[in-house]
Amino acid sequence: MDYLHPDLAGVSVFNAGGDRAVAAFAPLFKSLGKPVYGIHDTPGKPLPDDAVAKASDFSLYKVIPYDGIEDLLAAEVPAPVQRRFLSVAGELADYPEHYGRLREGMDDAEVAKLLWNVLKKRKGDGYAALLISQCAGRHELPVSIVDFLLKVDADLRTPAVNGLDSPAAGEGEVNGEAE
Repeated sequence: MDYLHPDLAGVSVFNAGGDRAVAAFAPLFKSLGKPVYGIHDTPGKPLPDDAVAKASDFSLYKVIPYDGIEDLLAAEVPAPVQRRFLSVAGELADYPEHYGRLREGMDDAEVAKLLWNVLKKRKGDGYAALLISQCAGRHELPVSIVDFLLKVDADLRTPAVNGLDSPAAGEGEVNGEAE
């Protein structure tokens, strides 16, 4: 599959600090004339009206149908990848021992539960990135995230209607010519 690497497309990815904070960034980046993309898991409580309004400024916005990234990864990353990850993670000094380790004979549901517990306990410690690094190709990556990134890629490849992405575009200035 052909796609433009996000870095080469000028895309910056950052952690907004939580589901409820994601939408707050959309108006800022939109005001800079930039396409803005947002993705987060399902909030525990509905977003306030002002956050819903700000979310309308995203070029593409997705609320994943999971309560947390751990849920998405346990559900969408194939069991063989989960097993590879747990084998590698089990050797780390900060592995949460009280959940146990991957054992021979564990079924896929047990592996997914162990994965979820380990990811939840080590949230923010690089374990989710380590899991993703165990994926050998697109077919092993979480479908929800792959689909979102491919939509972002398609959007970035769509020529801007007004030529340049400047905040002044469409405000009385002509920034490009129709062909």
